This record gives sequence, structure tokens and C-alpha cells, in this order.
Amino acid sequence: ASELVVHTYNVLSDIESGQRAQDQIMTILQGYLLTGDRENLARRDAVWEQWQAILARLRKLTADNPRQQERLQEAQKSLDSRMAVSGRIEDIYSRGNNAEVTAFVSEGLHAGDNLDRILKELLRDELQLLATRKALESDRELHTRIVLTLLLGLITAFPLLALLRVRREYRLRQAVEAERTALTNIIASTPD
Repeated sequence: ASELVVHTYNVLSDIESGQRAQDQIMTILQGYLLTGDRENLARRDAVWEQWQAILARLRKLTADNPRQQERLQEAQKSLDSRMAVSGRIEDIYSRGNNAEVTAFVSEGLHAGDNLDRILKELLRDELQLLATRKALESDRELHTRIVLTLLLGLITAFPLLALLRVRREYRLRQAVEAERTALTNIIASTPD
């Protein structure tokens, strides 16, 4: 596979990793709200750090694509917003104000929905790039096969053409020699 196709698969893999991290953050926060176990918050923060690493890789991989860079900035803002909401939910939950927690959960869901939308757009664009790059690669392979077939035909035909030329020259020499012999005989048989 070409480097561009491999590159696109790497971007797709990181986008999917980001989607999984997004889902994990939500699930872990729900676990915290259900159990009150602060260990969930440490896991959430670890997943958030993983998400930051994924975004950094995506920024590097898509550095040549301004549209994807804009989306990644949007994703960063949405992720930061989601984490800020998560922090507020944590604070409100620790004070026991469940009614206020519900209001902030819907705000967190909105930030998550926005992040999901951005990730889907990134994924859609990369899949389109992948299809284009695979088609170009296929065309390139076809052209390479055609050129190689033509070269093979030339390589095969060249000795045959050379042989035909040698044969023609041999027959021409034989004809010239026969003509010379005939003329020599005519001259020899003519009285002076």
C-alpha cells in the first residue's frame, strides 16, 4: 500500500481511538455519579490524557489538511468544555446537590454530542480521502502494469526483429552473391 493510504489508515485509527475515549469518559463519569467512588475520576483523568495524546497525533498526521486542523481545534474546545462540565458536576455532586447535577449533565451531553459530530465529520472526510487515495493507487498500479507489459513486449520483440533483420540481410547477401556469380559467369563466357 502507498504511504498515503497507510497514513490515512493511521488517521482513521486515531479517530476511532478518540471515539472510544469519548465514550469511556462518559461511562466513567456515570460510574462516579452512581457510586460516588472517586477512583472513577482518576480513571476519567487518565482517559482525558489519552485523548490529549490522540489529538496531538491527529494534529501531526493532518498538518497538511487545514479543514481537518480546524475540526481538531473544535474537538479540543468540545473536549475541554466536556471536561470543565465534568469538573463542575464532580464539585456539585460532592456537595450533594443532585438537582443541579442533572442540569450540568445535560450540558455535558451537549458538549459530548458536539464532539461526536466533529469526530464523525473527521471520519467521513478521512474515508473519502482513503477512497480517493486507493483509486489513485489502483490507477497507478494499472499504469505500471501497462508500462511493464509494453516493456516486456518490446524486450521480447527486439530479438525477434533483430533475427528477422539478420535473416533479411543474409538473403539479400545471397541474392547479391548469386547475381555476382551470374555476372561473373556471363563475363567469363563472353569472348574478348
